[in-house]
Amino acid sequence: MRPRGRYVIELLGVAIAYFLAGRLGLYISSIHHSNVSPVWPAAGVGLAAVLLLGIRVWPALSAGAFLVNLSTHAGLFFSLATAVGNVLEPVVAAYLLKRVCDFRNSLERPVDVLSLISVAAVLSTMISATIGVTALYLNGQVFPENIPETWWAWWLGDAAGIFVITPLLLTWCTPPSFEWPKRTEELIAIAATIPTVMMITFGPWLFVSEVEHPLAYLTFPTLLWAGMRFGLRGASTTSFLFAMGAVFSTSIGLGPYHLEAIPKSISLLWLFLIVESTTGLLIAAMTTQRYLAEQSVRDSELLYRVTFQDNRAIKLLFDAETKQIVEANPAACDFYGYSREQLQRMRIPDINMLSEEAIEKEMKRARRSPKESFLFPHRLATGEVRYVEVFPSSLEFKGRQLFFSIIIDVTDRELAIEELRQAKETAEAATRSKSEFLANMSHEIRTPMTAILGFADVLLEDDAIRAAPDERLRDLAAIKRNGQYLMHIINDLLDLSKIEAGRMDVERIDIDLPELISEIIQLIRVRTLDKGLTLRVVPNTRIPETIWSDPLRLRQILINLLGNAVKFTSEGQITLGISCFPGTLSGTIRFDVDDTGIGMTDEQLSRIFRPFSQADSSTTRKYGGTGLGLAVSKRLAEMLGGDITVESQIDVGSTFSLTVDTGKLDDVEWLSSLSPKTELPSSPSVEEAPTVATLDCNVLLAEDGPDNQRLISFHLHKLGARVTIAPNGAEAVGCVLSAVEKDDPYDIILMDMQMPMMDGYSATECLRARGIVTPIIALTAHAMEGDRRKCLDAGCDDYATKPIQRERLLQSIRHQLQQAGTRQLDLVRAERR
Repeated sequence: MRPRGRYVIELLGVAIAYFLAGRLGLYISSIHHSNVSPVWPAAGVGLAAVLLLGIRVWPALSAGAFLVNLSTHAGLFFSLATAVGNVLEPVVAAYLLKRVCDFRNSLERPVDVLSLISVAAVLSTMISATIGVTALYLNGQVFPENIPETWWAWWLGDAAGIFVITPLLLTWCTPPSFEWPKRTEELIAIAATIPTVMMITFGPWLFVSEVEHPLAYLTFPTLLWAGMRFGLRGASTTSFLFAMGAVFSTSIGLGPYHLEAIPKSISLLWLFLIVESTTGLLIAAMTTQRYLAEQSVRDSELLYRVTFQDNRAIKLLFDAETKQIVEANPAACDFYGYSREQLQRMRIPDINMLSEEAIEKEMKRARRSPKESFLFPHRLATGEVRYVEVFPSSLEFKGRQLFFSIIIDVTDRELAIEELRQAKETAEAATRSKSEFLANMSHEIRTPMTAILGFADVLLEDDAIRAAPDERLRDLAAIKRNGQYLMHIINDLLDLSKIEAGRMDVERIDIDLPELISEIIQLIRVRTLDKGLTLRVVPNTRIPETIWSDPLRLRQILINLLGNAVKFTSEGQITLGISCFPGTLSGTIRFDVDDTGIGMTDEQLSRIFRPFSQADSSTTRKYGGTGLGLAVSKRLAEMLGGDITVESQIDVGSTFSLTVDTGKLDDVEWLSSLSPKTELPSSPSVEEAPTVATLDCNVLLAEDGPDNQRLISFHLHKLGARVTIAPNGAEAVGCVLSAVEKDDPYDIILMDMQMPMMDGYSATECLRARGIVTPIIALTAHAMEGDRRKCLDAGCDDYATKPIQRERLLQSIRHQLQQAGTRQLDLVRAERR
């Protein structure tokens, strides 16, 4: 929508222009000594205004038309009626031209000129003529017998105004589609020729009184010259000048169209105006179309040069049926090493190293997937093979199916990709080798450690050993302690390997925070008492009773941090501070492990979290350790949504701060102090042997290691179980099937997964394939990621890693026996139904 001020100015300008054009028409009729104007310029002005500015200018046309007619003292009724006709004429014409004829104001198409003639000049002018003559008749200004003649004169005057004035305004107010060449000399020549021709044709010099004057149409060569060399603006301007010359010369009694019979004179003048204007506009429109066509050809040629001939990209055009190369740009000639003529004598199989059948297959795929690119090996003139990426598109030209291909040399990229692939394979092979080495090392260490730690427990629980000297008991405890330390190193190595390989998973479950802290403190408490250290737990804020995290990994991190604090503190105290900070979606809990130990320098702090690094080499010699614990703990903390930071001062102590994401803390109970179960005991508790229920069951132990056979069967016999030992998987399968045949099946099977002849995986799969549903617990020294899933996928019901933890194994056995009993009971109930 135009700004209001501009709209008002437009209305005012259109009203004034229409009024002046109308007065000009009245003046022409007055100097012609008749009541009829051969040209009504206001009709042309009105139509041009509506076409250029829109129908919204109708108020201005109404005002201008009313004032023009009112100025003739024709009366109010006649002025209003005529104004209505003068407004309806351009509004209807513009509507039909725009909506029906797809009219363009530039008149650059012949169809636009013909539409202007037929719709605007011929049809719409009938509206104004009909309304105007009717108003004259009703006003008593015309007799019935004169109505046809008056209507004819009115209609021709409006039509002539549209022929002469509308094209002039439209062409000069509408920018052309292209810039015409500047022909200054020709423009001056035409400007001099027009008045000369007008003087000769319409002036008194060579005037001959006959109507069929031989010089009447001398204007046409000049009109054609202007239209063909200066387009529609030249044609419309020249036509307007000649028309005005013809009208005024005829009005003052000069020129070939001044006759004694005024109606005949006006009719001939109208005919001249219509023929002249139509001829000039059509010639100019056709010339414009020719220029546009030539410009389109030039643009196409330029586009061809830019996109194909002069383009640096390699481009080929070839026949889809014969595969004959039709065209190649200079970039293609430079790349392949052939001239353009040589390439045009070649076929695609001459440069593509694929077989003709493979090329045909790829071409069919290109037709189905036009946006796809293809990778081909192409042979150059030198014999060198380069890898290229081809972007083909199918097109049809003069009945031939062609392929236009843009070709990019990607040899360097493909070589880089191949190098990356090989490097990736090498890295993956190294990772697999490392994982296999760690798995094998874990297996080779865990298997004997099962016997070492297991028999250490057996000796420590033996009544005769308990009565032995304290030195003997300390030796056994040292064996167990160092075995556990070795397992701790193995676990850290495996954890670090899993983290680096991206295969470490953490779980998120509800954790009873006070209970977890109590368990950790009980473990660390023994070590602090041995060194005479004070261990304190201080809640700095209210503590949530439950958080959502991984209890195993959180326990591992805290034990590592507290264990390090104990290791590097010789006197003083160790404090575990706990703070919680709730958030909108989740909260953060912070554990501050503060000690009064040896402390660290800034340089030592910079490498404290690197794998296999400690403060310095003297630390390793004095305190031991691999330097893996903090590296693993920090990465685990990050996986739990937190981090580990440290502040330290040499000879003062260190503070390690662990933060962990708590998950949502909605509807949790908050504790302002530690409950009794988390408070520290005043003295170490005396370890008592746990009371264990007996196992009344038949157990098959499939284990190839004699020491582990002895140890595991010892624990099972001690609880009352009946144990059968199978040294390999094949014998285990035979024992199970034999027991089933004797109707004395085993209640549970303990299956070592690494055995000779037939391993535990194959034995388990064999038993499940034969319909054996007896619970099977996997025993394996492999603890890498995926080992548990591998055992369960083979058909095992549970999984235990070596060294075997006695209580955990017994708990798993009881659970599986209970599950098996429940299944059996369900089966019996189903049979009874």
